[in-house]
Order: sequence, then structure tokens, then C-alpha cells
Amino acid sequence: MNMHAARVRQLPGFEPGEGKNLTVGLDIGFGYVKVVAGNGRWALFPSIVGEGRELHILSGFGSNDPMDNLVVDVDGRRYFVGNLALRETEAELDIDPDKIFNIDFEVLVYTALALVSDKPDQDVNIYLGLPINFYRTQKARFEDKLRAHQMSRFVKILGQDVRLIRIRNFEIFPQAGGAIFNQILDFRSEVRTPRLARGKIGIIDGGTKTTDCIYMEDLKFVDQRSYSVNDGGTHKILMDIRDFLMKNFDHYYPRLAEVDQMLRERKVEVKGKVYDLSSVIDASASRVARKIVREIAAKWPNHMEFRAMILVGGGGYVMHPFLKETFPDILLVQDEFEGEAVAGDWNVIQFANALGFLKLAVMRYGEKK
Repeated sequence: MNMHAARVRQLPGFEPGEGKNLTVGLDIGFGYVKVVAGNGRWALFPSIVGEGRELHILSGFGSNDPMDNLVVDVDGRRYFVGNLALRETEAELDIDPDKIFNIDFEVLVYTALALVSDKPDQDVNIYLGLPINFYRTQKARFEDKLRAHQMSRFVKILGQDVRLIRIRNFEIFPQAGGAIFNQILDFRSEVRTPRLARGKIGIIDGGTKTTDCIYMEDLKFVDQRSYSVNDGGTHKILMDIRDFLMKNFDHYYPRLAEVDQMLRERKVEVKGKVYDLSSVIDASASRVARKIVREIAAKWPNHMEFRAMILVGGGGYVMHPFLKETFPDILLVQDEFEGEAVAGDWNVIQFANALGFLKLAVMRYGEKK
């Protein structure tokens, strides 16, 4: 999948429920929005919002895929979201911790919900995650924000009719915790991996800004043993790649979203010539991984007690080879995603939390057949 990949698809193996309200699992990271819904639809797009305007020419050469041109009107105000914001505005990836309280975050939430909804008037039950540090300090404030806005918006996406999206119920969860429930539960929210349902589990979620390390025992979140590794995500790797480009290619200074594409493809094209970035990426990822290893050694000295250590997130995918040097039994997330079990795929790993949130939402709000 292209880094700017943003698409709406039907989730193989999922049986849509018949509940009145649409159940949704939503993971809004610093880099990407991942959303999956109880009707089997899912979407992925960059977490970038820019100011909208009238466009006379749309890209995509006639493509009807709304993800190529996410022009989004929320309560009458226009925004460019995802790929379109990258092309047509100066918007950049936002790694500000307070982003969850600004209008861009709200636009991302309602864009995601509109993309997976299938009715013009859609009531939604939603599970969403916050990074562990924000969950501890900002959960109540974030809940108040959602309630204060009555949790309903008129949303118009190019190519769709106007939709009224109402968030009827919501739950906030530690972000990385969704991954373990994704491993344990099937798409009917029934236990598929009993051995992980008891005992101590360590979840390492490599994100854009941070790596969250969640400690769970008998499926209960253990707050005092959970923590976040600041500057332990792919953002540090992106900055190292950009520094390399500036030094070696006449001050070439791409936006971070463009560097993220290079990270995924492990190459860059400059003036028509392709250069391999593997050595730069691996050196940086190794340094970040060593920082994470030091944190784990200090804060989880008894990690040998874990029944499993599970690695998720785009950053987890990049750092897996280096973390495995110290923790040879660490599990890179595996899931049914594109119709069969897939291990080690970046996109599967990205969706681990959102899929887990969906399964929790189905369990809580009941959308089983």
C-alpha cells in the first residue's frame, strides 16, 4: 500500500451486525487514522487536515475513489483531509500532544465515521484510544469535550450525500490495549486465543511520536507498570532520514509525510534517480530500538514473567528486527485482515488497535448476529 494510501474497503471474514447503531473502532494516531466498523467497512488515511477551498481540477484522472480527494465539509466549513491536504495545502503531520483538543482532530474523527457509515442519518457507538500518557491525564477532559459538542455533526464528503453523524455512546481506552483484545477475540467478540486471556502480557505499540508499553494482567490494565517512551517512535527515524537528505542532496527538505513514504519504501527518488535508504533507516531504527530496550529493562525488570510480549504499530514493524535481538520471543502482531492470516505486514500492524476496539465495542454494545 502506498504511504498516502487511503481507502475504504470491506473487511473479509467479518459478519456485519444488525444493531441500530453502527459500532466503530477508531485509532487516530499522529501519523494515520485507522477506522473499522461493524458493517465490515474500514478506512486508512494520513492524519493531516488543511484549510479547504474550491478546486477546479481534481487529481486521480477521473477516479471516483473519494480517498483520492477527501474534500470534507463539517457543519458547513470545508477542509482538505489526508492525501488532498498533502497535495493542496502546506499542512504537516501534527505531533503536538494537545492535538486531541483542536478542530483538526474533530475533523479527523467525523471524516473517519462518515467514510465507514452507510446511512445518511447514522448513530454510532464508538471505542477509541488515547496514548497512555494522555489517557492518564486527559481522558476526563477529552470526554467532556465530546459531550460538550453534543457529539453530532453534518458531514459532506466529495462524492457522497450529506450525512448526519451522531456519536450515541463512546468509550476511551488506552490506545495500545486494543491490540491484545484483537489477538484474543474473533470478529464475533468471542475468545479465540484462551492462553492470552490470563496471565501477564506486555504490549509494545510503536507509533509516530512515542512507543507505548502497556502491562496487562488477566486482561486488566496495570497503570503503574504502563508507560510511554517519548521520542521512541518513527518520528525520530523520519527526522534522521530528512537530515540525511538535507546533507547529501543540496538541502532537499521534504515534508515529514513525504519522508514517511520513503521510510515505507526504503528508498527515495531525487532528480529521476532512485537511492536506497536502507542503511540510514536501519541505523536510526536500531538507535530507537535500543532506547526502548533500556526502558523495558528498567521498568519491566521481570519481563520474563510475561506470557507474551506483543509488538504492534508502524514503528513496531520498523523496529522489530532490532527488538528481537534482545527479546527473541517478541510476537509481531498477526491477524486475519485481507482474507487470510498475515504476519509482519505494516498495514495489519497499524490496524491492530482499531480492530481490537471494534471487537470491544461489539462486546459492549452488542452487534452480533
